[in-house]
Amino acid sequence: MRTTFIVAGVLAAAAISVPVAQQQQPTFRRGVDVVSIDVAALDKSGAPVTGLAPGDFTVVAGKKPRRVISADFVSSLRPARAAANRLVPVASSNSRSTLPRTLIFVVDTEQITSGGGRTAMKGIGEYLDQLGVEDRVGVMTLTDRRVSPTTDHAAARDALAKLVGTSIRMRDKDMTFGEAPGIAQRDTTSLKAYWYRVADQGSAMPGDRSCAPPQGFDRVTSVPQTCVEQAEFALERIRLHTRRVLGRLSTIAEAMSGGADSKAIVLVSGGLLSDPQTRPDVLDLASLTGRARVSIHSLLIEADSSATGSNSAETRRLESAIGFSGLTDLAETSRGSSQRILGEAANAMGRIDRELSGYYVLAFERDPIDRDGEATEIEVRTTRPGVSLRSRKILTPARPNSFASGSPSDPKAAIADLLKSPAVVSQVPLDVDVFALPVSTIGNETRVVLAIEAGRDPAALKAFGFQVADTNGKVLSDGYEAPPPFNEKEKGRSLFVVQAPLQVGRFIARFAVVDAQGQRGNLQHNFEVAAWPTGPFRLSDIILGTGKGESFDPAARVPSAAPLAARLVVRDSSSKFENIRVRAAVTRASDDAPIETLDVPLQPTPDPLRRFGDCEVRVDSYPPGEYVISMTVMNGGAEVGHKRRAFVR
Repeated sequence: MRTTFIVAGVLAAAAISVPVAQQQQPTFRRGVDVVSIDVAALDKSGAPVTGLAPGDFTVVAGKKPRRVISADFVSSLRPARAAANRLVPVASSNSRSTLPRTLIFVVDTEQITSGGGRTAMKGIGEYLDQLGVEDRVGVMTLTDRRVSPTTDHAAARDALAKLVGTSIRMRDKDMTFGEAPGIAQRDTTSLKAYWYRVADQGSAMPGDRSCAPPQGFDRVTSVPQTCVEQAEFALERIRLHTRRVLGRLSTIAEAMSGGADSKAIVLVSGGLLSDPQTRPDVLDLASLTGRARVSIHSLLIEADSSATGSNSAETRRLESAIGFSGLTDLAETSRGSSQRILGEAANAMGRIDRELSGYYVLAFERDPIDRDGEATEIEVRTTRPGVSLRSRKILTPARPNSFASGSPSDPKAAIADLLKSPAVVSQVPLDVDVFALPVSTIGNETRVVLAIEAGRDPAALKAFGFQVADTNGKVLSDGYEAPPPFNEKEKGRSLFVVQAPLQVGRFIARFAVVDAQGQRGNLQHNFEVAAWPTGPFRLSDIILGTGKGESFDPAARVPSAAPLAARLVVRDSSSKFENIRVRAAVTRASDDAPIETLDVPLQPTPDPLRRFGDCEVRVDSYPPGEYVISMTVMNGGAEVGHKRRAFVR
């Protein structure tokens, strides 16, 4: 059942934006049909490079040069915060927009040496503690889903800590993926590596048709046919595992498609075979990840001698080379990176984190040779010195679209394109925030207020659309309005406030607007409706706006001139408000340093169980930056509730 959204009165609403790299204004042209591709542009440290323009890129697709129409930077990098403020909610703005990340860790325990990987898993788990509150993490193996994508990073960390390698191939008599390819090609070095590893399991007997090591195998100068046949049989088994891994990654990537989040799969493995027989499967996965806008990164967990023995040293060397080559082939075709891990994984995860903090969506001209659903080779380069690119090698164009057209003739189609766009479009500024209010003193009944502010006068807006979905992508509500139901906020700005009942959970809201000149804007905002605590007291989210009392108006961004107002709604099932006191404090988000404190008197409402408190903050005197306002509710000197909200000056 879809939720019905209704226009709210003067109730409570929004504010703030996230100060990250300024979104580059996309260039729109009339009547140009485009294809888009995601590209990571990195400096020497592996950090994203911002500020690149369409002229800094060249694209060759299907062996034909293409004109780059736009280059939009998508950022997931959020400002530094003190530990106490890491989970404080903030509003979203497409003028300084950041998108949350979704990371799925796929651990191939069957290919990690038995008992191995514990230190690496611990390091990956510690990295999760650094993620933003909206970043989602999943943990999976080849056979199960340990943790579905969630913002509960502790659950993901605990799941990773329980994973350990199970492979006994270093002690098994079967040829490994490091040995078999060379033996099949009659390489004596690979054969002797195999024989050294299994020598303690017995030598070949006279007339033995197996590839057991003969006496004096050091002097062997050619590879017996029986060993070639055994290697070819082993390769079929190894390729079967490779296709199993690729199939698992394909299923996960397909499930991650949709939405504009920065999405990545991190494959943690003991190695992967990629050869001419499995190459088509790798390219199929690359095509799918391109459509889903998912990058794949790989971590090779190196085997050490303590788990495999000194007689396997040459096999370990071969496995490291071949297994890493396969993982690199997989990552490079899917806009990712590959790294070796021997013990600690902190440095590797730091590199992946930097790469995932931002990328470009390039739009280039479509050609008649680009057919829907057919993969084509693509090469992206940059003319900017000191910048390296990670781009896809295979692109499967989607259906033709008019996303890059500036024509306002079909605003409904434009809204649909904007709601699906992986890039943030900021021709029309948009700011949005969502606030939860308790409806009653029992149960989890909740009303949410969504405030959407557009950087245009109401009469200048032509169409507006929105979509609210759960974290599995199920659409709970959507809508389209032409003309949009915005009201004037101040000159050049308008506001639309809606409210709706929602269940406990996490949600993804997408918004899009088109003005009368054909300019466009879109925005994604992730939010959570948490379960209310037990006990007599329930506090709403802190609601930011302007004014006090009946003159309180919601604001989807911090006002430029007027004081910033903050409202807190308090429900007390005992209706004994005489001992309730509320105190507000403003701190810097980066170091939690105090700026000022304020007493907040409570005001009555028609509901005897509910009161509200308003305070005003003169933010115009603050230096630019991110701040946190907190409100603490005391009952007879004892704290009964505490709420926090961030805003940007």
